[in-house]
Amino acid sequence: MRKAMCGTVQENMIVYGDPSYEEPATATLGRVRQWAERASGHAPDRTDSSARDCRPTDLCRRVGRESFPDAMDGQADTAPQYAAGEGRDVRRRLLIEAGQLEQALADRLENDTLVERIMSVTDLAADAFLHDSDLGPLQEALAQLELPADLTVRVKVPEGFAFYALYPEQYAQAARLWVRNHADSDSRRAVVVGIRSIGTSLSAVVARELAQAGWNVRRLTARPSGHPYARRAAIPREAVQGAVFGLVVDEGPGLSGSSMAAAAQALVEAGLDRSGIGFFPGHDRSPGNTGTEDVRRWWSDTPKYVVGLNEMTGNGRPLAEELAYRSGPAVRVDDLSGGMWRHAVYRHEQGWPAAFAAFERAKYRVVRSDGSSVLWKFEGLAGGAEAVRNSMAWLAQRGWTPAPLDSAHGFVARLWIEGKPLRIDQCNTAVLDRIGRYIVDAAGTALSISEQRTSLERLKEMLYWNTRESLGEALAARTLRWNGLVQKHPWPAYGDGRLAPEEWIRSIDGRLIKVDCAGHSTDHTVIGRQPLIWDLAGATVEWRLDNEAAQPLLSAFADAGGELPAPGTLAFYCAAYAAFRLGQCAICAGMSDPSEQRQLLRAGDFYGSQLFRILAQ
Repeated sequence: MRKAMCGTVQENMIVYGDPSYEEPATATLGRVRQWAERASGHAPDRTDSSARDCRPTDLCRRVGRESFPDAMDGQADTAPQYAAGEGRDVRRRLLIEAGQLEQALADRLENDTLVERIMSVTDLAADAFLHDSDLGPLQEALAQLELPADLTVRVKVPEGFAFYALYPEQYAQAARLWVRNHADSDSRRAVVVGIRSIGTSLSAVVARELAQAGWNVRRLTARPSGHPYARRAAIPREAVQGAVFGLVVDEGPGLSGSSMAAAAQALVEAGLDRSGIGFFPGHDRSPGNTGTEDVRRWWSDTPKYVVGLNEMTGNGRPLAEELAYRSGPAVRVDDLSGGMWRHAVYRHEQGWPAAFAAFERAKYRVVRSDGSSVLWKFEGLAGGAEAVRNSMAWLAQRGWTPAPLDSAHGFVARLWIEGKPLRIDQCNTAVLDRIGRYIVDAAGTALSISEQRTSLERLKEMLYWNTRESLGEALAARTLRWNGLVQKHPWPAYGDGRLAPEEWIRSIDGRLIKVDCAGHSTDHTVIGRQPLIWDLAGATVEWRLDNEAAQPLLSAFADAGGELPAPGTLAFYCAAYAAFRLGQCAICAGMSDPSEQRQLLRAGDFYGSQLFRILAQ
């Protein structure tokens, strides 16, 4: 089964998704107007009502002490309270919402004059965010916008803002660096191209910084198309007329880096000299190994302007220092991103589980002067942090996890619980009973039948192709036996998605605590919202449970109010879970150093064997 990790197999595994949603364009516009009102101070804090419920108020502190009295004794009051209406956070959210509206309409209407008016709204939102400018012109522009009531748009989730701790501030600093580097230029004319989706708001940031420095700037956006590893784009010649510099803005590069390269090539084809082109990517790493020779040449030859997360400053401090400041008297900050959390949890590397570093959220541990620690984890700039804080507060009330302490800049703070992660050999009836009950308590809102049908189709396609790439055509054909047989029932959505042994901590006083318990159903993978059975299947696979060994888990799930699926339905979701994790192992192994790759190879063998066992039954 190790062949699944080698060659080009990883390229064909289905793991990543394209998170998006459809809604009336008037609803998208309504959110922009609402955030503009909030930014001006004229609207109550009603958009984040869920966030209000989860601030570290007396209720949350009381809940936390009741569930974890020793851990929280004397600690929770030291964390400053989160103000959901903080000006910079609100104006950043306004910019993100405006960019999403621009993306949705640009994808739907192409070169319509309405799109140009929306672009001016994004530009004004960028000015308001960057330079604290008056919101009057923005609100006037919004008031004059009228969208057809029957116009439906697809809004793409800006992945960098939602999942990867990417901030507009980083691009503003990068743009100022570019301006300094080109201060002696004879020409001060540039065109800025944003790659949709996230490139709408990010290109506005870059363009407004250049304009603030006296440059003559034209901004446009592009949606490259074609094969994912060899995108193509088109830019009209009149768009670059008179410009000497062309700046391409996006959150990439990804596996191939072809989207930004396509925009750069389109600028050249429109008449811009190649020497005037620069990239504004989200990180300083090279693309993966799937790009064409032309794409790789673009990335090796083109100047790149990048400001990393740790270089970004806010309130006069780098982000990590800002989070430490909010945590109370601190002695140090540990970056636990990209699998580094294992250094803080395990004594020896031999006990490490595999880490899917490419899919992990940024996280920092602040060690405080009293010896306690606070973990800050990025949960999203566009509402994700508020939703996670709400979910955590509910689970804390039920005794599963500590209550959230604070929230800022898309991060949510929680107590760091000292203890030992569980191991697979510690599986027993008591552990499975607790997991089964937790799955029910952690569940989300109900999925409609139509939503479940869509989510099922995603899983069926992923299961077939990942099985074919890893185990061969004969076993892939066996996945088709579930066609038409998987139950469609209005189950609640799963609420966790991370139920492996290492996701549970046995605290010093012996309690079993769930860590990292929310936010996984909204990520950059193909999974998305799935029925509650996804968590039941995840626990079954991760704890290596056959039909007999799974009975305590299933009984606890039913006793807690969960409706058990038919055995065949559970088997399908178990197979899909194993195939998905196998794909993650393949993708991440291709990005890892040899030591980490060995961990992922072993994990891939495990998930592959689980998938083989299920399909062979």
